[in-house]
Amino acid sequence: MRLWFRLLLYIFKLPFYKAFTHADEVSRLNFRVLPSDLDTNFHLNNGQYLVMMDYGRLDLTVRSGLWKVIWKNKWTPVVSGASIRFRRELRLWEPFVMETKLAYWDGPTAVMEQRLRFRKGQKKGAIASTALFKVGIYDRANRTFVPFQDIVKMSGHTLPQPELKDHIRDFLATNESFQQYDRQDSTALKPADQKEPSNSHE
Repeated sequence: MRLWFRLLLYIFKLPFYKAFTHADEVSRLNFRVLPSDLDTNFHLNNGQYLVMMDYGRLDLTVRSGLWKVIWKNKWTPVVSGASIRFRRELRLWEPFVMETKLAYWDGPTAVMEQRLRFRKGQKKGAIASTALFKVGIYDRANRTFVPFQDIVKMSGHTLPQPELKDHIRDFLATNESFQQYDRQDSTALKPADQKEPSNSHE
């Protein structure tokens, strides 16, 4: 229920948010750890980090105009891989800011980087967690993933392909290794219309 509450609150605030003029701008959303977010250690539950990061990726795609293109063409955003590092705990009522940016893309593969930072107190600005998400935009009608550069252009942006940094290269390589591992297990085969985008930089 808390997830729907936060989504409704985001939709209510959205008209007051400034639209992005560039697709590489950083989305920043403010949150606070609620009692329903806690685990038995009385800090933000590990799984809740990933759930809340959905809002950051949604905000980035909406305010950059990418979502209009995706919605118009009836495409489907897909997350096919994630890696997260927990650095500092977020305790009850702790205010924090979630940063989301489009860190890299090549062909149909894109990587979004998200960070949770403390918003107040002595730890203000310090990183609580960093995560990378491998994402793609799937065209179900044609059973293919859409080149990300095409989506950027259709949204009215001109943006050069970002530099492939070492931590993103390693993340994509690890994700590819997992894909190969799954393919070795015949029980893990996916239907043809749910294939993951390949890493075209490799």
